[in-house]
Amino acid sequence: MGLLLTSVALGVAAPGRLARALEATGAQVATPRPRYIVLPPGAQPLDPGRPGDLFFQRHECGTMKYFGEGFGAGIREMAFALYGVFDAMSPDIGVVFSHGRSAAPTLSWAFAVPFGPTLERRVRRFHCSPDDVRERKAFQLTPELGITFSDPLSGWLRVGYAVLLQPKRVPVGVGLGLGPTFEWRSGRLETWLSPELTLRLGRCCDPGYAAFTVRYERSLRLATEPRVLLKFGFTYF
Repeated sequence: MGLLLTSVALGVAAPGRLARALEATGAQVATPRPRYIVLPPGAQPLDPGRPGDLFFQRHECGTMKYFGEGFGAGIREMAFALYGVFDAMSPDIGVVFSHGRSAAPTLSWAFAVPFGPTLERRVRRFHCSPDDVRERKAFQLTPELGITFSDPLSGWLRVGYAVLLQPKRVPVGVGLGLGPTFEWRSGRLETWLSPELTLRLGRCCDPGYAAFTVRYERSLRLATEPRVLLKFGFTYF
């Protein structure tokens, strides 16, 4: 009984001392095997603060239980990338109305570079993958290249700036834009001031918005009549 009480006291006070006492009597002491992962040469050690290492830190991430989560996230990212390619290649379709001239069709390729404060943020959390964070910014730079099929044919470049107004969790928003348009027609360069109003349809924050734009253009050469451009297209941001 005294030996048992002594062993219990040693185990409570100092587990390491108990193990050494048992080894001194010739008893077999089981030592837990450390868990480790073999890394390829040159690889960095796992960092608990690095989201990409979640797969290795959680042993269940290699099981079929979370296979669907990772597969679905990969398919979603691929779909967003394909939509980005579609948006870059497909033009906006519009019509230009000028005083004293017939309406002229136009094609344009508009791009958006978001910046500024965040209006809305959406986060998808995954067990075995980094969080998917998407945001909608308040401002955009909107360079745009276009062709107007008038007589004669003309090409133009617009460098615009837009402010986006869209309440949270509402699928309808408004964009207010302003910028100069540089048009090349019949060997002559002409500059237009072109404020615009855009109606945007789409929810935050996945890519893919339908946009209908009304643009008023006024030439710096006051002798030239103003014109109105109506166009419809899709935008990634």
